[in-house]
Amino acid sequence: MMVLTAKSLRTVIVLLIGVIFVALAGYVYLLHGTPASPETLMIRQISLDQGRLQLSGTTSSSAAGYSGYSYTIEDGKLYIRLRYSLLSSSGDFAIDMPTKEATIRNVYLQGSSSDDVRLLWSE
Repeated sequence: MMVLTAKSLRTVIVLLIGVIFVALAGYVYLLHGTPASPETLMIRQISLDQGRLQLSGTTSSSAAGYSGYSYTIEDGKLYIRLRYSLLSSSGDFAIDMPTKEATIRNVYLQGSSSDDVRLLWSE
């Protein structure tokens, strides 16, 4: 029978906590997704009317599934970042969002960097 000393028990506990933390962080990262390159996205429909943006499309990457979006509005320019994940099932996306009464003159898809943009709509 093996007896654990206090030092070895602490080591085992620290290792277990580390493994659990890494596994949870990896799962959250995969579930949340990463920004998609604008060049891999195909837009089916975009409209900006009465303070609402409607945007739908899909990705050319068969392995990635849509997991969400984030956006910023800056000087009349709306930048949308679509996130894709290996844990999501479909690459199709449909966004219907209010534009917060902001004046939008241009709508861009943005990738992981501020230079990675593609103009989708302009008034």
